[in-house]
Amino acid sequence: MKDVLFSIIVPVYQAEKTISRCIESVLDQTMSCFELLLIDDGCSDKSGAICDKYALRDSRIKVIHKKNGGVSSARNEGIKKAIGRWITFIDSDDWVDKDYLKNFEILHINEDDLLVYQGVMQYAVHLNRFIDFFSYPCMQITSNDYGTIKKIDLFKDGCPYAKLFNRKIIIENKLFFDEKVSLNEDHMFVLNYCCYVKNYHLKAYRGYFYSFDFKNDSSLTKRKYSIDNYLYSSKKIYEIFKKLCQTHCCSPTQVASPKTLRIFGFQQISRAMGSISFGLKAFEEYVIIYSFLQKKTFFQKSSKTFFEKISLAFFLNDFKILSVCVCWMYILLIDVKKVLSFYKKKWMT
Repeated sequence: MKDVLFSIIVPVYQAEKTISRCIESVLDQTMSCFELLLIDDGCSDKSGAICDKYALRDSRIKVIHKKNGGVSSARNEGIKKAIGRWITFIDSDDWVDKDYLKNFEILHINEDDLLVYQGVMQYAVHLNRFIDFFSYPCMQITSNDYGTIKKIDLFKDGCPYAKLFNRKIIIENKLFFDEKVSLNEDHMFVLNYCCYVKNYHLKAYRGYFYSFDFKNDSSLTKRKYSIDNYLYSSKKIYEIFKKLCQTHCCSPTQVASPKTLRIFGFQQISRAMGSISFGLKAFEEYVIIYSFLQKKTFFQKSSKTFFEKISLAFFLNDFKILSVCVCWMYILLIDVKKVLSFYKKKWMT
């Protein structure tokens, strides 16, 4: 395939109801210099067959069938097979406007070390309406424009879609998705890529439509994870974000709002609370941690709010404090006095 400017990577899994809409939106693009990589991640429904039929219709479509390995594995497979200069990702239940590729305006950009952002519209299936998910002013900024980066909260957006990545940067620096985790792996990838770019091009155009069905219990965004998974994910994001700050010679507070710093830590943990069993073992573990928390002078002397303490502990690289702080929040949701009195003799002697 000659003159491939864009490699569009679509991980496909159990998407027989939505994949046609996604593919059709790509084929309708006003720019035709692309390849469409459909990664069948071991689908057991008709998704793979649908992809194969489209591949027979259009030579720009490549279908890769693989054993199920998760969305990160599928995206990585697409990266390895891509031949385009630029890479963009689309999820199989989402779709794009016909001018999606055109509005990256890549033909007018000379830099290679950059990341191009577009806005995103969320389609709330259960409400049957569109909601502004991410939006940006039309502007170009450099990696050392800390004030602007913080003002627009650029690093809050960890979605791999509605962005344009330089394939050369990805390959040379081995910036693949972490297949060991299935939580915030997309945010990790974006932050990791940002470590190697000096320019950000932001587009006010919003031509990516992210479909979210609140009633769909199989949705990844609604999946419950263990507290260990959340803490591990938080630690990985922290390490990557710390690397990003060191690379661009800035502090976390210079380029990220307090809200974003909390998202890197607290918000993930709070979402995990629903997945923790209320069994005997869970109570015992958190009672021990609560007793440890009471002895920490870090919390006794500080006048900062609880959420500020979480962010501060997070960026002091003290994950013991972070973990304890999170568990403390969990314990506050139950009757602490009853739990402490019940296990006092067993655990606090």
